[in-house]
Amino acid sequence: SDPGLRTLYRYDTSTGALETLTKVSDIPNAIDLAYYQVSDDGSSVYFGSQATLTPDAVTPGLGRIYVWRGGTVKLVAELPVEGALQFWWASDNGRYFAFAAASNLTGYDATNPACVNTRIGELGYCRQIYRFDAEADVLTCASCPVDGRKPTASAYIGETFADVGTHAFVRAVNDDGHVCFGSAEQLVERDTNAAADVYEFD
Repeated sequence: SDPGLRTLYRYDTSTGALETLTKVSDIPNAIDLAYYQVSDDGSSVYFGSQATLTPDAVTPGLGRIYVWRGGTVKLVAELPVEGALQFWWASDNGRYFAFAAASNLTGYDATNPACVNTRIGELGYCRQIYRFDAEADVLTCASCPVDGRKPTASAYIGETFADVGTHAFVRAVNDDGHVCFGSAEQLVERDTNAAADVYEFD
């Protein structure tokens, strides 16, 4: 790799082969880097960087979520750096990536003064759950009210680090793209109170 530039590698434990996938910084000695999740078969790697790695990463000053999949790097989303990305999960097959972010990523206006200073990095937005489809190259809001009304609460998904350590947990998004999340938002007609509920988005 280029001296001083951070590079993403993949190591195959079955063959012992080490492969260079892509650079993850475009400034020498940059530290603006995060590793999110790898698919079970190693075919997809989700990571974060402020570097411009794709032609559509064009907004200055934002952090970026990328996926390396099948030899190609794709942009998942651009979002503010300060606490915007909270929790995330990739599906076992790597096609889907679900994450919680306090940003307007799909055109839905999630601003609400009630979602300021709640210590989860909401930055004036009610946090929403997004799903990226790496095959269709489509980002969808899973928790946004379909009628477009303003949000009243933030949504959440399972803990970020639940697939490492001594315990095994089911991922919050499966190979079919179904996303499980929680929210006090009334997203279906039969939800008639303001209590937190668990939803499935497909």
